[in-house]
Amino acid sequence: MKKEDLTQATERRFIDTTSAFRAAATPVNERCRWTAQDAANRRWLEGLLPFFATHAATLAQRLTQLYGTPWAGMPFRVDVVDTVSFAGADSINLHDPDRLHILVSSASPANQGPGGLEIVFHGASHFLTRANTPLRTALAASPRDARGTAGGDLTHPVHFYMTGEAVRRVLDTPGEPPYTPALFALSLFGPEFRDAVQKTWPAYMDGKRTLQEAAADLVRALGK
Repeated sequence: MKKEDLTQATERRFIDTTSAFRAAATPVNERCRWTAQDAANRRWLEGLLPFFATHAATLAQRLTQLYGTPWAGMPFRVDVVDTVSFAGADSINLHDPDRLHILVSSASPANQGPGGLEIVFHGASHFLTRANTPLRTALAASPRDARGTAGGDLTHPVHFYMTGEAVRRVLDTPGEPPYTPALFALSLFGPEFRDAVQKTWPAYMDGKRTLQEAAADLVRALGK
């Protein structure tokens, strides 16, 4: 998307402002920080590639099964940078609804080692939780009275759990240290949600409950 395609004057001003800041900062960044950051980004990528070589194909297939949505618009663009946001990663699809642009911080402590595998697939899984996708629809269709006490839209919290648990399971091999998904390692979304999703959602991932049943189970657990 070009600036000329934007219809709102505020959007065009925002593009002008951010472009000016970037142009002013680029020479300083290249002189003072770029070499070290580029080297760190490349080291992070080298550490991640063995995990991808071993597990990426299995994870990609498993996630489409769990989310009930096929991948499209592949490959997604992933940029490894020093700093993204407080979350250590971000993903957007503003320019093309069938593609994602994922940013991953190489400096975030949570993204190191196998955590990098989770954060990249977490970013990619945003494609599988767009409007009208099965997970979002199932959670929205859960009992209305219980959902009112469940803390709003649960799509992203469940997304965190499901992708993280899928990564944990593929990494669960004899002789390897156990992996703790980001939801629990970073204590995200509060203890009530973490306890409820841990009690209810594995049944869906094990094929014992449908997605709709798991969503209702989770919402009921939170309603209590």
